[in-house]
Amino acid sequence: MSLIKCPECGHDVSSEATHCPHCGYPIARKEEDGQKAEVNTELQSELNTRYTKVLKDLNAKRFKSAFAEIDALIKEYPNSHTFTELREQVVREFVKSCVEDSDICLKDKNYKDAKAIARLGLQHDPSNPYLLNVINKVRKRKARKRNFFLILLLLLAAAGAYAYWTLKVPNYNSQKEEEAWNLVMKYRNNFDADRLEDALDDYIADFSSGLHSAEAKSMYENLIREKAAWSAAVRQNKAQAMHDFMDMFSNGFYHKTAYTKLDSLSFYEAKNKNTKEAIDYYIDTFSDGKYVDEAMAISEKLTNGNLTNQERENVKAVLDNHFQALADNDEGLLRSTIGDIVNSYLGKTDLTPEDMVDYMNNLYDESGGDGGFYTVHNVDIKKFDDPGAPMIYNVQFNLTHTVVSMEGDEIRKDYAGTATVDEKKHILSLILKYKDTTRSSASDDVQSQGETTD
Repeated sequence: MSLIKCPECGHDVSSEATHCPHCGYPIARKEEDGQKAEVNTELQSELNTRYTKVLKDLNAKRFKSAFAEIDALIKEYPNSHTFTELREQVVREFVKSCVEDSDICLKDKNYKDAKAIARLGLQHDPSNPYLLNVINKVRKRKARKRNFFLILLLLLAAAGAYAYWTLKVPNYNSQKEEEAWNLVMKYRNNFDADRLEDALDDYIADFSSGLHSAEAKSMYENLIREKAAWSAAVRQNKAQAMHDFMDMFSNGFYHKTAYTKLDSLSFYEAKNKNTKEAIDYYIDTFSDGKYVDEAMAISEKLTNGNLTNQERENVKAVLDNHFQALADNDEGLLRSTIGDIVNSYLGKTDLTPEDMVDYMNNLYDESGGDGGFYTVHNVDIKKFDDPGAPMIYNVQFNLTHTVVSMEGDEIRKDYAGTATVDEKKHILSLILKYKDTTRSSASDDVQSQGETTD
């Protein structure tokens, strides 16, 4: 195995890798297996075809198709500089097209379409000065149109114009302005962005020089920028995009929604990394998050090497039952702990259940009818769950065998044990290594108790 340079990001990559671990780019490499090389070539050819399709759609101004294809490529290869740069090119051309089309609509006095096109462009470039100017021009034109009709009505009411302007109009306009502004504040306090936009649009058009006109214009521009930024963040659908949006609009209309979305995205990004560090970072950051319980379960599983507490208890129970069967000469219990074949057992290989029963009976006979009892302790379990291979548990443990002799002495023999257990909780192999023997006489115990009583 050697290291090669990724043709996309330039990082060192194993020559055995099929994709760059840094950017996801497919690595075309020479394989001894001709079929694998052909698959990589076909994948590269497919990517080139998809890349060319985006360029063709872009040149033909089929932006919807271009965005769909490049977004699909970036989703598959999120760290590819080539695809990221191509998307930025699509965005630039789309915004440029929106600028040109909105300008044409303005010249044709098609203000409705001009405003709609400008808003589409602002979703990708929220700070574009020309598109923001289009929105302002349409709003001002709407205000001029309303003012024109107001002036026309005033001119028709020639009789009593002086009294109308000095007495009725100020009172009338003041009341209407207050009502319009109260409506604006209502939607603002309720965080109703869509209705607020319409209310601000109406207020600015009707009261361009009103008491709150400057505040209304500033609020309107901020709202348009926030809505455009929110659409862009939702489209990216990444935790970092939500972070950036919340930093930019800390008290915005979509802040609460962005936090909920950030919670979800952060959890699934941590889950896809499948590392304890990533999962624990999510738990620390979103202590009251929607997925904390699930994250804590994953963290526990990663801590135990993908071994759950239930699995740990089940595997230990197999060993406990096996040695309990040996102590009690219990054939039924013994058979429940082994499969059709035990690969190796205390130096012997390929034992059948009948062989194991014979071994137990001999052990029981040799002990004079007293098998004593066994204690399994200091259990350490590792789980091996490789794809395409049977799942097994490798167990390291200590075993203490305690018996009482005819003289009443307690004899303890300690062993270091190694065993493998399959997913059906059957012992596949078992090795015991003798460590030490401890003898405790009954007379010593009596003497010790007497000394304690005195």
